[in-house]
Order: sequence, then structure tokens, then C-alpha cells
Amino acid sequence: MDSLNPTFTENGYAIAEDIIPVSLANDLSREAETIETTVPVEDPLIVEGVYCGDEWSTCVCQYPAFQKLARSPFLINCMEEILQSSCDPTPVFWSLFRISRGQGDTLWHQDADDSLYKQAKIGITIFLSENEKRATILKVIPKSHHWPFPEKEQMHKAHSSETEINISRQTIMFHNPLLWHTSLLNSSQKPLLLLIFFYKLAEE
Repeated sequence: MDSLNPTFTENGYAIAEDIIPVSLANDLSREAETIETTVPVEDPLIVEGVYCGDEWSTCVCQYPAFQKLARSPFLINCMEEILQSSCDPTPVFWSLFRISRGQGDTLWHQDADDSLYKQAKIGITIFLSENEKRATILKVIPKSHHWPFPEKEQMHKAHSSETEINISRQTIMFHNPLLWHTSLLNSSQKPLLLLIFFYKLAEE
């Protein structure tokens, strides 16, 4: 695998294709479906009045496959190569999102607020749905991790440099918490499941 550091540093994100073992990807999908059907969702995720899915922020860490992924050597090694520093192997934040059919069309935003970004230095996004091998689920704006949080009028605006991200279930997108991104409308028959982790440096 080519070095991810130059791409991440320049663009604010980098993609590692087919890095998750098939068996682990299958276990993650099965566990995600279990969470979807057994854990009650108190509040949907709303961004600027737009519904973009249900979120579980506290239950993911209870499941073996998620624990295995979060501390896996291949994941930690990639992040440390990207950041050129040691990472704490325990995520500071993790969420599983369910995007129902006809939902998910969010506005431009950054994941990190001031309190999170003081800890989080890198995020990962993984597509977990079994019903799609590969799906266009996100758009990002390369180099936007140097920008401030989008103003209200910027959240709806199209950008000439916006890039669609296609992610398979074995692929990881590493991203700066300040990267501008948006999720896309789910046109598939089943809910789309997205997993997001954030990590901090070991010395912080």
C-alpha cells in the first residue's frame, strides 16, 4: 500500500482500499444489523433541520467485532503512518449511523467542534451495509480542512472541487475532523450503515 500521509496532509483525507479482512467486514455488518434491531433510538440525527439518520454513540463499544476493528494493528499502523506519531488505541468518539431509504442528504459540515478537535486528530469512516458492495455515500471538498466551519449560506452551496467518495465494506476513509463533507441520499432499498471513529495521539 502506498503511503497515505502525503494525500492526507494535502487533501485532508486518504482512502485505504480493501484493507479490512472479509471475515471482519462480515462480522461488523452482522453486529450492526443486530444493533439496528435491538437498541432503541432516542433521537434522530438532525443537521440544520435536515434528517440524516439515526445515531448510536454509546453502544458500539459493547460489540466484539467493533472492539476488534477499533484496536486492530492494521488500523492503528495506518493512522500512525498518516500522523507520523503514535495513536491512543482507544477511540475518543464513535458512532454508528443508519441512513434510511430516501434520507441522508445532509449539508456541508465538519465533524469536530472545538472540544472534540482538541482531542481528535484523525477520523475513520467505514461503510457496513451488506446489501451494497460499493456505494457513493459521501462527498468531500479536498483541502477544506484548512477552512473554518461553514457559514449557513455555505452549507447548501455546490463546490467545483467537491469529490464523491465510493467506499466498499473493506475500505477505510481516513479524514481530518475539520474536513468539509456531506452524506448523500440513500436510494437503495435497505438502510445504509456508516461507522465513524475518532482517535487522539498517544501523548495527549
